[in-house]
Amino acid sequence: MSADLNIGILGCGYVGKAAAQSLQHQHCVTASTRRLNRIEELSTYATKVVLLEKSFDSLLEEQDILIVSVAPSQNDSYEQCYLETARAITQSIADYPRIKQIIYTSSTSVYGEHQGAWVDEDTEPKPSNKKTCILLETENTLLSLASETLSICILRLGEIFGPGRELINRFNSHERKIFPGSGENFTNLTPLRDIVQVINYAINNSLGGIYNLCLDEHPPRKLLYEQICKRNNFPVPLWDTQKQTIHVGNKRVLCDKIKLTGYSLPFQGLE
Repeated sequence: MSADLNIGILGCGYVGKAAAQSLQHQHCVTASTRRLNRIEELSTYATKVVLLEKSFDSLLEEQDILIVSVAPSQNDSYEQCYLETARAITQSIADYPRIKQIIYTSSTSVYGEHQGAWVDEDTEPKPSNKKTCILLETENTLLSLASETLSICILRLGEIFGPGRELINRFNSHERKIFPGSGENFTNLTPLRDIVQVINYAINNSLGGIYNLCLDEHPPRKLLYEQICKRNNFPVPLWDTQKQTIHVGNKRVLCDKIKLTGYSLPFQGLE
């Protein structure tokens, strides 16, 4: 696609703001929010900001690209945040034929449990709980819109880290932290910088389909945390196997598909 596109962003949280800030250097970016008190903040990241009310019409009109990067607030359920958003887009998109691409940031959690095996985009998802079932249904709802004139790009992200969400912030220099689980599950980490770069790449190359986006390194969580703590002279954490980890589904996510399209920036570096 050419430069100077109109790009709307639905969901201007950690990922959405970073994407807007990057894209506005080349495109006209419209951020969106349902809260009046966020308009001033978002205006520093985007070309303009619209206040959403009952529908998404004020955001969808005159856009060439729609980026959906929603995340639930304290008052939103997973279904309301993800699935109802996708259904609303499905009901409205025919009125906005100018939109040629929808990019949705999903999650590798839809793969579920694979006992540490490698998974890729051809692996059948095995969502293990209601939340991951909703995420997969959201993907499928948006993918149903794909046509010769509208490409749907699903980016399955791992555990996101970056500025303000550094891995080292999980630890304390004076206190030995205790984490739930055994720490034996493999990690699938996604740097914010890579998400932003791939969103730009997906737009420039009109990508459609499902693409994983994680680092090539998949150390077990226990090993990763020990390495970070030792490097920074922090107490090495302990693990409570009586408690269940919040990071469900043991698998190693492959990201070869996006690279086969010509994406050449390396997926590496835990810093």
